[in-house]
Formats: sequence, C-alpha cells, structure tokens
Amino acid sequence: GSSQNSSFVIQTDLVKNIFKTAKIEAGLRASLNNRKTINNNFFVDPITKLKTIVESPNSDFDNNDAVYAAYATIANQEKRIGYKVGLRVESSTFDGKLTKSGQEFSNEFPLALFPSAFISYKIGEKDLVQFSYTRRIKRPNFFQNVPFADSTDIYNITRGNPNLIPEFTTALDAGYMKRFKNESSLLTSVYYKQSNGLISNYLIKEENGVLVNTFINANSSYAAGAEITYQTYLSKMIDVNLNFNVYNSRINLDKLTPEDILPGALWSYFTKINSNFKFKNNFTLQVSGNYQSKANQAVDNGGGEFRYRGGAQTSGQGFIAAAYTVDLALKKSFAKNKYSVTVGINDLFRSKYNTAFASNQFFNQEYQRISNPQLFKINFSFNFGKADSVLFKRKSKGADEAPE
Repeated sequence: GSSQNSSFVIQTDLVKNIFKTAKIEAGLRASLNNRKTINNNFFVDPITKLKTIVESPNSDFDNNDAVYAAYATIANQEKRIGYKVGLRVESSTFDGKLTKSGQEFSNEFPLALFPSAFISYKIGEKDLVQFSYTRRIKRPNFFQNVPFADSTDIYNITRGNPNLIPEFTTALDAGYMKRFKNESSLLTSVYYKQSNGLISNYLIKEENGVLVNTFINANSSYAAGAEITYQTYLSKMIDVNLNFNVYNSRINLDKLTPEDILPGALWSYFTKINSNFKFKNNFTLQVSGNYQSKANQAVDNGGGEFRYRGGAQTSGQGFIAAAYTVDLALKKSFAKNKYSVTVGINDLFRSKYNTAFASNQFFNQEYQRISNPQLFKINFSFNFGKADSVLFKRKSKGADEAPE
C-alpha cells in the first residue's frame, strides 16, 4: 500500500477587550485536505513465491474534504456572574472516488450552526455553580471513510464506509464546584447528550456469506449521567486526581436486516485515577490508570468529560467489553526546571484491548484488537522565554471544535 496526503489551512483570529471586563473573540478558518491511497492484496505461492493479486479487497481511493468556518464569542465576568456565549457557522463538503471502478461518493453541509453558552455563578469565595449548552460536530476519520477491506484476519474483515456523514451532538451540563482550604477541589455534574448520526460499528453479512465489520450512522443516541472529579493534595509530595462517571446510554439504529436484534439502554461507568509523587533531587513519578465497564458508548480515556468516539468506541449491535489500562512516567528536572527528561510507558500490563461483541439471529461475533501496546517514550524539554498559551490554544483548535 501507499498513500499521499496534502493539507492547506488558513486561519485568522481577533481578540479584543470591550467595556471593563468583557472580551470578544472572532475568527475565520478554511481547511482543505486531499488524500490518495492505494491498497493491494496478494496471494503468495509458498513454492514458487509468485504473487497473484486479489481483486476484491483492493482499492485506489481519492478523496477531498473542505471545511469553511467562522466563529464569534463574547465573555464577561461581573461580580458573581460569568458567561461566555458563542456561535460558529460552517460549511463543509466531502467527495471521494474509487479510481479503478469510477464509483463516486459525496456529501455536503452547506450551512451548519453551532451555538454554545457557558454560565457560572459564585455562591461564595469557594463555591461555584455552572451551566453549559453546546452543539458539536464530529466527522468520520480516514479509516472509517476509506472503502478498503482489511482482510489480514479472514475471520475479522474490516472495511470503511465512504457514505458516512458527520455526527452532531447537543449537550446540556450542570455542575457544582467546591474548593477547600488545602487547594483541594470537588466538581460534581449531571449531563445529557443527544446525538444524531452517531458513527457506530456495524457487522454485515454479504451475499457470499462473509461477515464484514464496517461503520454506519445511527438514527440517534443519548447518554445521561453524573460525574464526580476530586483533586486533593495528600502532602507536599503527593497529589491525587480521581474521576468517576456513571451513565445510561442507548443507540437507535435502522434495522438494516430483519435478523438484527438491537440492544436496549445500558448502564455503564468509567473511573480514572492520576497520582504524582515528588521525590528528592527533582524526581517526579506519575501513575495513572482507568477502567471502563461494559458499554455501548465508551467514555474518552483522555479525561473525565463524556465524549463520543468513532470506531470501536460505539457499538449499536452489541456492546464493548470492560477494559483497563495503567500508565507510568518518571521525570527528572534540572537547573530549576529549565531542563527535564521524562521516560514513560503506556499500557504497563498490555491490557489496552478493544473487545466488542455483535450478534443477530444467525451469528455471534467477538473481536479483539490492540493498538500501540506498551508504548515506550522519552521526552527532552528545554524551557526558555515566555509562551502565550492562549495563542497556542487558538492555533491548535480544530475547525470542528466549538469555542470554549
């Protein structure tokens, strides 16, 4: 296989203070991408070593996507009340072509609106309540779109779906934050998220009887739950961050075949712990772990906030099995934190398996995948000058992200 990717992004942002405490942000962004990929499969004769091409899973795919966006937000803090209100407007297109067969795919969203609102109220010096409303978009990734059939495992063939469209999620959240004297904090929240077109795993049976794992857009889905995050300092040397998230979720699919038995709502939970231990001679050890229970929509392992993920993170025909991971990192700082070296390992126990189950009246399937197991990493850093973190945040923000 081979691939060729090109990308062009142009962006401009404006930040201006108005009145005494209010601030306006606005910006424009255009993102244009082109991807060309060639994937071929061969049978190799064990004696002659001659290769015979297998036509069915081969694909030469050429696709383009474009996103044009504009946003504006206004934020203010008046005594006890703070707010940030924003609106993003965008237009997007996607088109793809199988160059060998000439088959074409396309979809477009001429105009989409993504409002957001964040409101907070200080009850006291250390107590805060907050409310939020957002509408977001998540586009299918390249591997979910490309129609190449990965038949490395003949019992677990996977193929993308170029007819996928983005999923749209509306979210409501209400939370309460309490700070304590030792700088510890407790955040509790309840939330409800409703998605249209959720990108979900789907197992199909083709005319030749072969089972293929692919992706479809669900009619809708919801997730409702509660989350607790607690950060505390046990001593000057130890700090701990705990997160627990329990939720009820359901995915509503169109029955593509009469044989499908679609599961109902499912209660799930996710928990994560992150600890830092500071030792003498500027050594810091970080230990983190998380556990996701059986679910049909999994929480993003990157943090406590409930976020939908494509691929095996959603399963409309069955469920995702429980899984856990543990990560370690050791950091050594020099010259008053001007230099540092960090050595780490992700997935210490090689447990980062993605296991999913799917079934209907004619089959039961379990598949298991593991990606980047036990990833070792080393990082060297050198700090100089003074960085503008706000500027970097604006630069790295994707076109499909709402202003925050």
